[in-house]
Amino acid sequence: MRKIEVVDYSSEWKKQFEQIKTFLGSYFPEYEMVHVGSTAIEKASAKPIIDIDMVIPDLNLLPEINNKLAQIGFRFRGDLTIEGRYAYYCDNAELPPCHFYVCLDDGQGYVEHMVLKKHLLKHHEQVKKYSKLKKKLAHKYPYDIEKYIDGKTSFIMAAMKKEGYHRPQYRVVRPDFSHSLLNVVSSVQHHFNSVSPFSTLPSVDKALKGAKHVVLMVLDGLGKNILEYHLTKKHFIRQKVIDYVTSIYPSTTVAATTALRTGKTPGETGWIGWYQYFNQFDQYIVMFQSLNYFDNKKVDVPYLKEVPITPFHQEFSGVKTQELYPAFMPGGCHSLKEMMDRIVNITNTSNQATFTYAYWDYPDSSIHFEGCCSDTVKACLIDINEQAKYLAKHLNEDTVVLIVADHGLVDIKTLYINKFPEITKYFVHKPTLESRFTAFYVNDPIGFEETFTRYFSSYFELYKTEDLAKLGLLGNVSPKSQEFLGDFIAIAKHKYAFSAIDEPMLFKATHAGGLEEEMMVPVIVVKSVKKKKE
Repeated sequence: MRKIEVVDYSSEWKKQFEQIKTFLGSYFPEYEMVHVGSTAIEKASAKPIIDIDMVIPDLNLLPEINNKLAQIGFRFRGDLTIEGRYAYYCDNAELPPCHFYVCLDDGQGYVEHMVLKKHLLKHHEQVKKYSKLKKKLAHKYPYDIEKYIDGKTSFIMAAMKKEGYHRPQYRVVRPDFSHSLLNVVSSVQHHFNSVSPFSTLPSVDKALKGAKHVVLMVLDGLGKNILEYHLTKKHFIRQKVIDYVTSIYPSTTVAATTALRTGKTPGETGWIGWYQYFNQFDQYIVMFQSLNYFDNKKVDVPYLKEVPITPFHQEFSGVKTQELYPAFMPGGCHSLKEMMDRIVNITNTSNQATFTYAYWDYPDSSIHFEGCCSDTVKACLIDINEQAKYLAKHLNEDTVVLIVADHGLVDIKTLYINKFPEITKYFVHKPTLESRFTAFYVNDPIGFEETFTRYFSSYFELYKTEDLAKLGLLGNVSPKSQEFLGDFIAIAKHKYAFSAIDEPMLFKATHAGGLEEEMMVPVIVVKSVKKKKE
């Protein structure tokens, strides 16, 4: 093990950087080479090893860059848990000792390198303090690089904080089957004297008390983050939020709306992602559209018999039930206003108790193409708010409308998986399910896991399918569902999403991952605001 040595500043370090920069620049003239670390700071003590970042704009460029680097003596190590910063062994004996990194221009690694450099260049007293600290740590831990690095962390974080930098936080949220969409369904089931394996939600139980007519309306994509970004607390539907619950895994329309219609988890129903691989038909089937995902051709196989759906409201006794959809379904509604009018007509004219399941495909459709924060999405939410106010003015007092979402969304960057041949060489089938909850079928589990981790450990949690099933995040996983999950599942914990198609991804935002923004959804209660007759 190499001894850690911290030495006084040397003017040779700038010359050594220029030597390395010139060498690399001859192979990569399109990318900036940046001198970082303490050897870039005049009068700073440092390990006599040059730190250099090559800055790139797109992670999809990395495999091609790695091929070139391998030919000139730089072996790929992976991100080593630092987001957006990829490390390499330098086997080129003609170059000075160096730590070489390929960094994304907006990645944590490069941004923090530059923030610290800026701070030290401005504050000479901090350079002295930092130099003294490193010498002390090198003396105390001469052969323990991890403790040496850990010992510097407090100083570095404090310095970056003084520069106004705060590390972005990505919070992962798991399904909470005591406080989820399925618990909302359970409250509806119990209200109509049906049974559910899930506990009810007290906030919903209270809202439903005494209701003769119940509507469960799903506004696709109206996650907590979308609602609170675009509408203030003064808006009607913000005022009517009674709770926030988790979606399910994956946080996507196929899985979540099926859970809302059946009262069952994706692991039980087998409805998991936008497109699923059916081994018996050798087809990658878009679940809602009966199309092959990769060639867009109509699929004429009985795949729905493999994953039958039984809506939970079929079990209700003495209750008139119906479902409402947009116009893409036969007899569907052409506008949200039309859907609200149908709800009013159903609940105001029936002497019999009613339950209505209603699904509307906005704001999701706008958010995908416009991004989470666009004015188009804001206008969509303003309209939803106005339609909810309209509904409240026309409902009778014995009606409760529960509005939920299937998921939220996050703005994304796309990873085109076919640009990563080190990974695709392990595939026995194409990736399936969702761009942020992706199933991989592989021929070498060990090789695939090691390679995937080197490239994507900062962006995705990778699970062996059997391990994911044991965690219970999809509920009880049936044998049929197990087939759809492949050998590994990658769940997004950052802004990235996979594409298994080479054409440019048109989506600016999407869902299905594990981030809080995707997982937390509101429970909104709309009741009559008619004035009582005197």
